[in-house]
Amino acid sequence: MSNYLGIDPSTKSYAWALLSNDEWTAGKIDGYWWVDVAEQLLDCPQGTAVMVEGQYMCRNAKVFGMLSAVRGGIEAQAEIVGHEVYEAVAPFVWQRLLEDYVPHGHKKHTRMQRRQELKAASVVRAEEISGLHLGSDNDIADAVNIADYLRLAMEVDDE
Repeated sequence: MSNYLGIDPSTKSYAWALLSNDEWTAGKIDGYWWVDVAEQLLDCPQGTAVMVEGQYMCRNAKVFGMLSAVRGGIEAQAEIVGHEVYEAVAPFVWQRLLEDYVPHGHKKHTRMQRRQELKAASVVRAEEISGLHLGSDNDIADAVNIADYLRLAMEVDDE
């Protein structure tokens, strides 16, 4: 397979990145008009491998529920239009790709400082592998890294 779609959902929008035949495209769609989601999925080549980021179990049960519903809706629509949906990936799993991009040895960093480092690392790595200019948009960067995580995981499975 040579088409990989990574999706990073949030409560207000979702970022997507498509690697198709070694070319990257990416963007962000505000809101969750399911027609827009379906159109985005239909624009992808038939049989695209799709992976949506899972969510952290946050303190706010309402947000967790919203993100779970969004992920489920995106995955269901991807299957309906004929894409191959893979199990959602937890953020801490795909973020292992960022290990070489994050400074080490800062044991006294707070959780928020670590999160900011991961966001910056995600942008750097995504720009490096995709050739896209993302500025400071870590949502699209995360989607690029999720798509690349899926690509790498499938290459390992093929070996």
